[in-house]
Amino acid sequence: MIGRSFLRVNTRILSTFVKNFSSGPAKVEVPPKPPRILIT
Repeated sequence: MIGRSFLRVNTRILSTFVKNFSSGPAKVEVPPKPPRILIT
């Protein structure tokens, strides 16, 4: 169960990274914070 949850979280983070990459390199430069990703 924990592994499946991790996969879902990783998929969300990956999609967020892709969106940030499309938005602009400036955002990608900023280090990602887990709490912000979870809240979003």
